[in-house]
Amino acid sequence: VENSSPVGLALEVWLSPNPIDRENPALDPKAIKTELSIAAGTENTSAKERFVLTFDPDKLTDLIEAETVYHLITFTNQTETYDPIAADDYLKITAWADATCTINKR
Repeated sequence: VENSSPVGLALEVWLSPNPIDRENPALDPKAIKTELSIAAGTENTSAKERFVLTFDPDKLTDLIEAETVYHLITFTNQTETYDPIAADDYLKITAWADATCTINKR
C-alpha cells in the first residue's frame, strides 16, 4: 500500500468467493476481513507499507477454488489534518497471491 496524501488511513479489506454486500459484508460466512493502516505521506515522500495477509486453511481453500475473488476496500481518515488532498495525491494498492504448501510433512 502506498499513500501520497497527507491523510493517514485505516483500511478494511474484505475478500470473498461470493459477491460482497457493500452495506453488510459480514453477512457472507465465507468473507474474510482484514484491517490495515497506512501513515500519511509527506510533501516529498509517500508512505509505504507491505502487508502479508494470512488465512485459515479452509478460508484459503474457499478463495482458491472460486472462479472469481471479490473484494471490498473501505478506508477511513485517521488524522486530524487540515492539509488538502491534492489532485495528484494517490492511494496505490498492489496485491498478488502467493501460496506455500507442505504435503506429508514428517
